[in-house]
Amino acid sequence: MNQIVLQQKFTIPNSGTLFNRPELVEKLNIYSLSPLTLIIAPAGYGKTSLVCDWLQYARHPIFWLSLDAQNNLPSSFWLYLFNCLKRIDRDLDDSALQMLNTHFIEDYCLISDLILASLEKLTRKWNRPNRVVIVLDDFHYIDHPQILQSLNRFLDYIPNWLQLIITSRERPKLMLPNRCSKAKAHIIDASDLIFKSEQIANYLSTKLGLALLEEDLQIIYNQTEGWATAIQLAGLAIKAGASLEDCTSTNDTLLSDFLFDEVFSQLDSSSQQLLCDICITDHFSLELCQRFSPERNNESILEALINQGLFISKISDIHPNFRLHSLFRQWLQDHTSKDPLQLHHNQRIALTWLESKRDYHQALELSITLKDWLSCSEIMRQLYPSLVHIHCFDHVSNILNRIPEDILITLPHFCLLKALLHFSHYQYEHVEKYNEYIEAYFAHSPVNSKITDLERISLLMGSRILQAQMARFSGQPGKASAIQQDIENTFQDSSHSLTCWLIFGKAVDLFIADQIQQAIPHFQSALALAKEAEDGLCVISTLGWLLHALYHNGQVQQGIKLAETNILWLNKLNLLNLPNASSIHAALAILYLEDNQLQKAWHSYSYLLANINDFTDPREIIYNKFHTHFHLLTSTGRYQEARACLQQLEGFEHQFGQDINADFSIVLDTNTLSALLELRHGNSFPLLQIAQTQVANQEGRISSQPSGYCQFRHLYERMIIATGNLIMTSEICEEFSKVALESLNNGNISRAITCHLIPAKVLYTQNHVNQALQHFKLALAISAKHQFINLIIEDTVTIFPLLELALKQDIESAFCQNLLSTISVRQQFNDIEFEKERSVTRITEIEKTIVQEGNFHQYNQGMVDSLSPRELEVLGLINQGKRNKEIAAQLAISLSTVKRHLQNIYQKLQVSSRTEAIAILNHHQKT
Repeated sequence: MNQIVLQQKFTIPNSGTLFNRPELVEKLNIYSLSPLTLIIAPAGYGKTSLVCDWLQYARHPIFWLSLDAQNNLPSSFWLYLFNCLKRIDRDLDDSALQMLNTHFIEDYCLISDLILASLEKLTRKWNRPNRVVIVLDDFHYIDHPQILQSLNRFLDYIPNWLQLIITSRERPKLMLPNRCSKAKAHIIDASDLIFKSEQIANYLSTKLGLALLEEDLQIIYNQTEGWATAIQLAGLAIKAGASLEDCTSTNDTLLSDFLFDEVFSQLDSSSQQLLCDICITDHFSLELCQRFSPERNNESILEALINQGLFISKISDIHPNFRLHSLFRQWLQDHTSKDPLQLHHNQRIALTWLESKRDYHQALELSITLKDWLSCSEIMRQLYPSLVHIHCFDHVSNILNRIPEDILITLPHFCLLKALLHFSHYQYEHVEKYNEYIEAYFAHSPVNSKITDLERISLLMGSRILQAQMARFSGQPGKASAIQQDIENTFQDSSHSLTCWLIFGKAVDLFIADQIQQAIPHFQSALALAKEAEDGLCVISTLGWLLHALYHNGQVQQGIKLAETNILWLNKLNLLNLPNASSIHAALAILYLEDNQLQKAWHSYSYLLANINDFTDPREIIYNKFHTHFHLLTSTGRYQEARACLQQLEGFEHQFGQDINADFSIVLDTNTLSALLELRHGNSFPLLQIAQTQVANQEGRISSQPSGYCQFRHLYERMIIATGNLIMTSEICEEFSKVALESLNNGNISRAITCHLIPAKVLYTQNHVNQALQHFKLALAISAKHQFINLIIEDTVTIFPLLELALKQDIESAFCQNLLSTISVRQQFNDIEFEKERSVTRITEIEKTIVQEGNFHQYNQGMVDSLSPRELEVLGLINQGKRNKEIAAQLAISLSTVKRHLQNIYQKLQVSSRTEAIAILNHHQKT
């Protein structure tokens, strides 16, 4: 969905008569040749005026972007910055824009990279300008960590023909010490901008035509401390007849309230009323002024106020729009008395005007201020017309949290959004509550002129689909099936974009029931319909399950091809960072692993981690992050790290606070995975304990709920029980063959292989070689047909001698030889990866010398204090010369977590290397 972009934010403001400051213009002229120039000073110090003055002499293209508080969302900031850059060349690649307009993004460094790539293409164009400057005005509104992180990356790789000038009241966290030390950034601060007494005389003479005595100018200088706005306000008050003593009587607020009062009081009542009217919105037009008061001479009043160069500036000439000085607007809102009824009336007028201009974001804010919840709901429907279009989950959540609960439950559109957000957090009791509100609304209000029949169907279908999903994922297949049937019967005559979710539900039910062969065509049908509707959430959900179904069905190559094709499709529509997109990367990692494409498997796992965000379902995190990592580690022989991974999983489950394995899960629980890992090391006791527990559990299920649990997992549990019996008795039971046959009939080829592979390994370790080889022969026959690789060789220690025995007896010789070669290749890969980790850069002796000599900027104590205890722990280990892998092992965390801590440390300390970070730490400890 395309977001609204206010074009007037790209217009250079009209600052009235400019006062020339040649020394600062020259300094800015030199500094602006660097990638980044910052003009940092409190409000009213003439930052914007200085840039506007400099623009008069610039001989290269200048592009402007005025920022405000609403741009402090990463999506909004990058949307506006891209549109600003687009003005350089209309053919600039818009892949970043498409992504911003379609979905929620976790890591905005991806957006900065896409824009940088677009600029790189522009670099090679023959008609590109030799130099371009982008001005980001009022950057102090921007402090979102994701914006700063991604903008830092943008600045690191900005093309040499492009420079940024930033004006801000505060010093932004853009790694300025590092950039300034490398002459890649320069700062003009308040000490540069203040007016000396002699400059004040020229300023007041040029701007206001005032000629004051030298001693009066010195008094103004002493009281204002050279603050441009305060100087101008004092000049206006003096020009209006106030005494110098009155104008300089404030002592701690730089003439703030008193001068505003004096200046404001000198205006005629019509001007005062117009200012009180227009302070409702952050921008306005003559049309809006006319709506407030048609009988008032708004045009001439505006012109008079603009000519004063303080209160109002024009931000667009084509369709004249204006804005109030932000300080003055705030003062008007805080200090001018307003009749409550008149204020409410004006806010209503402003809301209608904003909606007519499709400025939905500001209209949304005003509707919340007015507590006009119907308008708020309607605006949200304009922004997010259906579940298919809900990609900005953070924005939706922020808005809903500001709406009173008693109001929210009366608006079905809001209830469905709220239910969806709770569903993503596995908070099913809240989902059920909001679904009930939706059902009650339409039961009591079957006919509603504000809600169309199509919207009613969407709301009810969406609500009931969520109900079915909750039942399905809570171990209640009967309830899920009943809800599914009810949806089909109720909406059988409707062709709706949500139909793909119904078919997806059927496929999941079949998968849970271990009917893999039947589930696959349903998943394929749901995927096709979801792509037709461009429903990214359904595409991701369906694809994640389908890839696993193809894996278990022995269609590994087909699964890889399908995944790669659909990832390209999702990327083309900029849908790849939607919640739970990590499930695709998890499934693809397993497929690559099975095909022995280890490098790609680990890359997929990296993409998986990058796609986990606040709206990723906790169940998806458990499987995608932890289970996938565990399989990658165990398959490459990294058993110690695998144990650490399981410990992290236990911690996450404890933090989550719910046992999601109690009723439904297609994967084995942590204890079972741990027991299987111990079995590889000859410790069978944990598995025997689990087998006994599962016997009791299955007997209880059979007696109390024969069809209410996950058959997919139940068959794996039967294998665990059979394995326990085999270890204790050394006698093979028929259970393995029964589960293998049932798995083959259902299309679960991977489990059928495992049913023969497990007894082969156990019997071999018990020296029952002939019996082991019989089962291994069956496993090889099925594996060779479907080209399973990792499933056979992941436990290299046990499988290697079995493969050699099979070769001696000419059992699947070609396949066995291929597996042995694969084991060799895998070992080489593991060795290379180990060496890579050993070669992680240490702090060299030269770097240590530099640190000891203290050749760094002095950093304030607050930077180190901002680090979390874990980040301080990581930084301390770095100071000891530890490598990333050593830190991960010592702290029992993953290597990727160590890297993420390092990124946070660099960001908070505003540095780009270990050396600089340690310098700050050591300086902090000394002081």
